[in-house]
Amino acid sequence: MNDSTPEPGANPAFYVTARADEVIGPDAASLIVGRAPEGEHLTYWDQTEGDRDSKGVLWTRCSQTLSRTERPVGQPAGGLHPDRQYGIQLHRYCGACGCPARLRDGRYLHLVTEDERMEDGVARTVHPPVCLDHAAACAARDPAARAPSRTAPLTNCAGPWPPS
Repeated sequence: MNDSTPEPGANPAFYVTARADEVIGPDAASLIVGRAPEGEHLTYWDQTEGDRDSKGVLWTRCSQTLSRTERPVGQPAGGLHPDRQYGIQLHRYCGACGCPARLRDGRYLHLVTEDERMEDGVARTVHPPVCLDHAAACAARDPAARAPSRTAPLTNCAGPWPPS
């Protein structure tokens, strides 16, 4: 385990959790409405290439407090860190440790509440998958996870919604 990866069974400070020394979100004065042939869009007045992802989505600017091994460090402040959340979901990493969450059989484990389950039985969640090493700790940490309606489906496809 590296310097901020929680031990299996420990109460993890999730990899995606913002830390106390990190600054999330831009100064409101740095956002403007841009105009293009496609229409109006939100942009930064000093926008750089790294402000948008490969699909053109504008992401909030945020600082990161990282160790020399690129792991988040510091006191958890609550809330999600937008950049880490995006990377976790895009690459299907464990929300607790930031390591690949794919199981040996190719599926992913998601902790899902009843309200995230659609009428057709499909589950749609904003929460990243978890690896087997951290599944129990993640479920125990979240009060909603202890509810009787919480399930842990194994999924074959864990793509972003809506699919592109």
